[in-house]
Amino acid sequence: MQVKYLAGSNQSAALSGGAIMITLRRPPEGGFYGAVTANADWHRACDFGNEGLGGMFNYRYKNLSVYDNLYIGSNKYKETAEQTFFSSDERSAYSEISKWRGFDVRNRLSLSQQFKSGAILGGSYHIASSNLKPKSITSGNDTYSLIDKKNNALAQEGTLKFYLPISKRGAAMEITADYFNRRSDETSRYNTNGTELAEIKEKYDLDLWKFNADFTYPYNREFVWQFGASAQFLNSKYNPNRLSENNRFETSDTPSKSTGFTPLVYVSANGQAWRLRYSFGLNWQLNRIEYSDLKAGVKNRNTQWSLNPTVQVMMPFGSRMQHAVMLNYKRTLSDIPYTAISSVISWSDANNYSVGNPELKSQSADMLMAGLSLFRNKLNFTALYLHSHNRIWWQTFRNNDNVYYTMIR
Repeated sequence: MQVKYLAGSNQSAALSGGAIMITLRRPPEGGFYGAVTANADWHRACDFGNEGLGGMFNYRYKNLSVYDNLYIGSNKYKETAEQTFFSSDERSAYSEISKWRGFDVRNRLSLSQQFKSGAILGGSYHIASSNLKPKSITSGNDTYSLIDKKNNALAQEGTLKFYLPISKRGAAMEITADYFNRRSDETSRYNTNGTELAEIKEKYDLDLWKFNADFTYPYNREFVWQFGASAQFLNSKYNPNRLSENNRFETSDTPSKSTGFTPLVYVSANGQAWRLRYSFGLNWQLNRIEYSDLKAGVKNRNTQWSLNPTVQVMMPFGSRMQHAVMLNYKRTLSDIPYTAISSVISWSDANNYSVGNPELKSQSADMLMAGLSLFRNKLNFTALYLHSHNRIWWQTFRNNDNVYYTMIR
């Protein structure tokens, strides 16, 4: 197991936290191991329930490793709350009940083949299907409102990875290709005092491709170069079909399309000088996004780029090297806010809904972190300074009597 306290230059600049790298054991040649698990939880106070059955299997034949993980589960949840609205001459109180039921099936199959040259070719396929039925019930001021939804979603993910050692000194190349696909259909019905006021069917389509090429070149035992590039492409579509509408519940009527392109190039150096361990890196990242209103034929385009340095140093000290001081700096550029730019109207209850903002830009930040570790991490002190740019926040507006909507600004 290896601990990385700050994401390096080879990662998206949006990643500012650390990571724990875990290497799993392999079964012996011709051997296998597996497990079957079952779980069931119930909490009567909040009508919570969670049941599931799963199994994991790992098998190795010569240099071929096979891994499969299957899970089938169902769950339910219920939550109650109260809202009060005040005006100059009126006070309105509402009670709310939010509940949902869900069923999901997911499976991941992974294959890995190691060759005599030391090269490794691996692939993974993940599929997940879910059925969710959320409800929101609001009552107060002699009104009773019900928002009833049904959502069916299918997600698929495929990964191919090829690792090739180039020299005996440790030089290596790793190429990765990822594909993610998600399709969902949602039907929403809006009802007040027993009368159905609006109904809408919405379809979401998402395709994402990502390619990475990473190279490692050890200059000597104490100094290693790493460099590479990646590119990510995204295409998403939203298609609403309003079967009925009214003035009480505003619903989406804008079919839209979002595309994104995010290339990244990086170089970093890692090494040790005396007791000082260091890592210096720099990446160039570009965020290009296009949002299209297919109904009005209007397009919004945004292009941002940034040079993002990363500096990490750590110095152990003490007679037994039980203590360490650390200093890290990184400039971050957040990923494109695809969900936040959507024009989709999402009601959380009968009095509140949210909607995206197509004109958003990705936010960036400078982060400086200093740390002191004593007695082999038994006592730790950390100081963090963060300065952000193009900050994104939620702002709430009043639409009409006791109806509020929130938009990202």
